[in-house]
Amino acid sequence: MASINKIDEIDTSFDGVKTPSGWNVLKNNSSSKASPTFLSFPDSLKTDENLYKNCLHFACVDPITTSTGVQALSTSYRAAAINYSENAATTPTQKHLLDIYLYKPLMVTKLAHTYEAVKSNIIDDIIKGMSAKNDTPASNGKTSQASDKPAEAGIGETAGKAYDAAETSIIGGLTNFFNEAASSAKQQTTGKAYITPSAAMYKGTAVRTQAFNFKFNPRNQKDLEAMAQIIYYFHYFSLPTFNAPEAGSFSESAFKSKGATYYDVPKLWYIDEMFGSTEGKDIKRHTPRFIFGPAAITNIEYNMTPDEFSKTLKGTAADPAAIDLSITFTELIPMDSEMYDKQNSHTEVHSLGPNVKRSK
Repeated sequence: MASINKIDEIDTSFDGVKTPSGWNVLKNNSSSKASPTFLSFPDSLKTDENLYKNCLHFACVDPITTSTGVQALSTSYRAAAINYSENAATTPTQKHLLDIYLYKPLMVTKLAHTYEAVKSNIIDDIIKGMSAKNDTPASNGKTSQASDKPAEAGIGETAGKAYDAAETSIIGGLTNFFNEAASSAKQQTTGKAYITPSAAMYKGTAVRTQAFNFKFNPRNQKDLEAMAQIIYYFHYFSLPTFNAPEAGSFSESAFKSKGATYYDVPKLWYIDEMFGSTEGKDIKRHTPRFIFGPAAITNIEYNMTPDEFSKTLKGTAADPAAIDLSITFTELIPMDSEMYDKQNSHTEVHSLGPNVKRSK
């Protein structure tokens, strides 16, 4: 049995229950406690400057949405991500709910892009051929003697070029079609395979996912309380909040008949890497930093028996002596080059890209 420092109790009670020191009771006859705004594990992490310069900062925010509907949700998320990256030392624009400092576990980041092969067809070839023909200057360098301007092509000449392009594309397309149709027989008889190269086109960047696996082993009472609250709030803010419909409203009728009502969606998260040096403020960061968000918790696992059998803490009501917590976050907007550049605003690699387009 592991042990921790015995809890210090003070002679303050409500409804016959003693309150451990350090808990802020909101009112009597209630078990409600003031919501924390700053947590860390170990508990000393948030107060030791040498420690929190090398940790992960989890910021939980309540997004501020407008009722006008004039801005797309993706646009709002992108703007929020850029703003948070530029002002990572301060609170983001959304309503700030909670800050959690945790040590860095094993972290592997992944950025995936999708490219799909696009196969050509006769119609595409005709359009490309016509575009190529029409992009050629009609005058072939000749100018009008009256104005020294390039001579303009007539309707007949333009139509003729379009016809030539269409004819060439159709013939080429049909030839390719017949060759492909006969390719199986040709390969069997001659050992030659007919292949039409196809170009790959960019289809998009996938949203990132990041999994964190934390192992908690509280060393004292403060660590135990911090661990308990961190686990609680990760779960709590990953869930939607039920909104009871107003009496007499249409929503109430739908709720009574179908059980349908509105929920507040789960809160959003930003995760950024704290960094610094004990050697002085002039020490610089050269490698890209880790910033993630806005993101949502898409999976959370809570293991109270990581050793495959129950181990509890002495002096508690069977609190587990060790806990494994696994959380998966998924970003809500795919990254682009400017967003990535903004994430490194406080490092030496900021603006390293030669052609990053700026929104501001």
